Amino acid sequence: MLYSLEGQITEKGNDFVILKQGGISFKVFTTGENLNKLKPSKKETEFFCFLYFRQDHFELYGFLKKEELKFFELLNGISGIGPRTALAILSIDKVEKIMVAILEKRIDFLTRASGLGRKGAERLILELQNKIQLKTTPALSKSLELDREVEEVLVNLGYSQVKVRQVLSELGAEFKTLEERLRQALKLLSRI
Repeated sequence: MLYSLEGQITEKGNDFVILKQGGISFKVFTTGENLNKLKPSKKETEFFCFLYFRQDHFELYGFLKKEELKFFELLNGISGIGPRTALAILSIDKVEKIMVAILEKRIDFLTRASGLGRKGAERLILELQNKIQLKTTPALSKSLELDREVEEVLVNLGYSQVKVRQVLSELGAEFKTLEERLRQALKLLSRI
């Protein structure tokens, strides 16, 4: 079974990279956060992989961190959630924040994933709540709430929800208040 691939990124798409290794190019689907970090270069990049077989072809999903791969496999094991939806869920934010959202039953946060509706989010929470072991901190819970408020403000100001979510996933934990997170998000949005 394929566990990881290491090679040069030769091309980037909307939800994938082309990874060249030993004369063979692989199309590797990955999260938006990973895509933002990666650029085509001669430098070798390692992806931890999940190989998904369909009737007529296979798809390769890759992650820069092992914890992303483990969580992807956990999500993919839920009835009604395939690899594309699992990838969309992982594209919402960092794994730790998604786990907190599941533990706190934050349906509004989870339905931000493309292809995941309210019923799917409820099923996800029901099936994963007892499988996730994470010590939630009040700071992480507050960060989720602040991000929701910042997203709402910025979308109301006319910014694209996709870009706002991308920027929010890049914000560090050092921005603890609504004003600080909003100010930093606006700075990052001005650079896009």
